[in-house]
Formats: sequence, C-alpha cells, structure tokens
Amino acid sequence: MASPLRVLQVLPALNSGGVERGTLDLNAALVAQGHQSFCASHGGQLVKELEAAGGTHISMPAHSKNPLTIWRNIRTLSDIIRQHHIDLIHVRSRAPAWSVYHASRLCDIPMVSTFHGQYGSQSALKRWYNSGMLKADTTIAVSDFISHHIADTYPNHHSLVTRIYRGIDTSYFSPDNCNVAEKNALRLQWGLPADAQNIIMLPGRLTRLKGHKLFIEALSILTCSNFRAVIVGDIKGRDEYVTELYELAKRLGLKTTGPEQQLYFAGGCSDMPAAYSLADIIVSASTKPEAFGRIACEAQSMGKPVVATDHGGTCETLHASQHQGRCEPGSAPSLASALTRQLSLSDESLKAIAKHSRQHIVELFSVEKMCAETIEAYNNVISRRGIREP
Repeated sequence: MASPLRVLQVLPALNSGGVERGTLDLNAALVAQGHQSFCASHGGQLVKELEAAGGTHISMPAHSKNPLTIWRNIRTLSDIIRQHHIDLIHVRSRAPAWSVYHASRLCDIPMVSTFHGQYGSQSALKRWYNSGMLKADTTIAVSDFISHHIADTYPNHHSLVTRIYRGIDTSYFSPDNCNVAEKNALRLQWGLPADAQNIIMLPGRLTRLKGHKLFIEALSILTCSNFRAVIVGDIKGRDEYVTELYELAKRLGLKTTGPEQQLYFAGGCSDMPAAYSLADIIVSASTKPEAFGRIACEAQSMGKPVVATDHGGTCETLHASQHQGRCEPGSAPSLASALTRQLSLSDESLKAIAKHSRQHIVELFSVEKMCAETIEAYNNVISRRGIREP
C-alpha cells in the first residue's frame, strides 16, 4: 500500500465553477484516504468548504497573469513546497502553470496538470502560453476530445497525457435526492402552472456560447406548442443579454407572458437536483464544443432524457439510449427535431432511459472514479521518477 501523500493543488481562486468543484472533490478524497491535502489560490467563497473537509488553504496571487507576479510566485511556491514537505504539485490553470513548473523543478518534485478546456490557440503566442500546462510529468485531459486537441495542437509536447473524465456526485444528483415539496417550491418560484407539461430546461451560465439563441430558435419551430421552456442561469450582470433573448423570443412568436407562457428565465438555482427532477428534458445547446459536458452527466444521473449538440466531450458522456437526442451543432432545425424525438418517447422508453443512463453515469463518471484515477496517476508519476516507494 502506498504511503500517505502530501499534495498541493494550485488554481487561480476558489469560487464557483467546474475547476473549483474538482479541486474540492479531490481534496475531500485525499483527506478521506489518509493523505494530506493543500491548496494554493487567491482565495474565494469555497475556501471554508475546502478547510471543513480537512484541507489546508494557502493564500497567494495564483490568479495573476502579470509576468512579474508569476515570477515571484516561483519563490512563494518553492517555500510552500519545502515548508510543508509537498510530494507532488497539481496545477489546474494556465496562469500559475509556469510558476508551478519552475518551482517543481527547483524542489525536484513531480508536477501534474489538468487540461480543463480547449484553450484559445490561434496564435503562436497563445500556444506558447498554453504550453505551460504541458510541461508537467503527467497531464490529465478531461475527455478524449481534449486528448485529441492536445495531440493536434501541441504535437511536440513531452508530457504524458492521460484521460481522466471529470466526475459528478451521483448521490447528490440522484432522483432519490429530491421530494415533491422541493419540486413544488421550485415550480412556484419559476411561475410554472401546476399542470405544466413538457418542461424543457436549458441550464448553464448565461453566455452566448451556451446556445440560448439557438435554443429559442428551435423552440419557435417545434410542431408541438404545448411546452414550457425554462432557461436556468444567474441573470445578475446579464440584463442586456436577457433582454436580447426576450426580444428574439417575441420576434419569433414565442409567448413570454400570460397563462400560455412558453419561455421562462428562472435565474440562478441552488437546488439543481430539484430543477432536473422538475424538467422533462434537459438541453445542452453549446455552440462551442464542451471540454467535458457536466450538464449531460448531471441530467443522466437524474435519469432524464437529454438533447445535446453532437460535438466535444458531451458526446462521450451520453449513453446509447440517449443518442436520439443528439443534434447538429449550430442547427436550430436539428435541435427542434431532437426535442421532438425526446418529447415523443413512450413511458416505457423513458423508464429504460432513466435506468440505463443513471447506471452509465454511476459506473463511468462518478466523482469517486475520478478521484481514484487521479490519485493513481499521482502514485504512478512518483513511481516513474523513483522518488519514493509506491
């Protein structure tokens, strides 16, 4: 059995997001297995959660892209490594990757990185900046899509790339983790009538890349008019974009007010299991390929039919029973057709999808699996370097 590790994760900050959630999940898994978990970041609202799980947070300007700060962070990280006798350092973002690389070499410890996205690589300068992530002993790609992107865009990199899918908490995203009262409370909050049918939900950040316009265009050409479409995402600071979407919906003939309202903007939601449970179909309409596809995973874990654009990491997460929910990227008619297919499913088909999709996510995309594979990658890189006995 491997001896306990002392792992330092480095990321810009600990606020909301998939990178931050993965950091917290791994922190909890490390502590639960008897390892010591450290995290260096600029701080944020999730620091308390990390520390409550047994991790140690160290504040530093890891968020900065200032070249002078990045250079100074080499010394800061080197001091942290020596003070806490760190065995391995894991960086999750490009800005601190260069500091982590030099500090790991100065202190002669392994470096692991996680390539969380398809970073912009249009120019040579951008590719050089991104390449700091590939100076690690091992680079974790969050999907096969990202693995192929790395191979195509950085053919001369020397890091060992291993694919470890992101994981979701399948006990949290579970049909058993919500009740009728929670669903009814959310229904009232959103303004949905008690007898609402065919509830179609598009969750995610209110950014253009999430395909809200495409979603609205698809809704406007659905042959079925008896639906309630809900866009879930924090509206704060996005008033202009929401107004733009409202105007598009009205121009295309969708009802946005009154008893026959078809489109709702729900704002942010802190109880996503209840939100998924309330909906009949979950949509991922991203116009740019997702690195992983967390929404499709969460929805399937809740046993829900999914409609998703057929590109990026999202496709890798879909169970075979969900394939009729695939649609062409950027095509409103294709999205509308996929919605129609999923809306037409029989009760028997819906039960089969719920069963097989959840089982699929539990087996392949759980947070437990992600953490186990990541810790295994840590031990492998340490063993390869011959630093300690595995």
